[in-house]
Amino acid sequence: MRAKQKFATSLNSNTQVSAQRDFVMQPPEIMDRITFNTLDDDILVGFVAAIRRHVGNGEKFAWVKLDNEPTGAFRAVPLARISSSDGFGRWRSAAP
Repeated sequence: MRAKQKFATSLNSNTQVSAQRDFVMQPPEIMDRITFNTLDDDILVGFVAAIRRHVGNGEKFAWVKLDNEPTGAFRAVPLARISSSDGFGRWRSAAP
């Protein structure tokens, strides 16, 4: 009986710590402003232009228009690397 109670307590403490959104299961919307971590440039910010699958392995990538970069410069970001999203893409695309 103690083991069950201890497991329930540890499960509750783990769920409170890991309340971050899983972007692989719930990808950001088009035009959402996201931040993501890269191996070479640290943390970058940009807007999602499209969500595409890799032809070889099927992994999903977000094509991101980076801030402060030339027009037409995009970066393919694995969804697992995204750290945050503002969630306003739907409203940005509906704006006149």
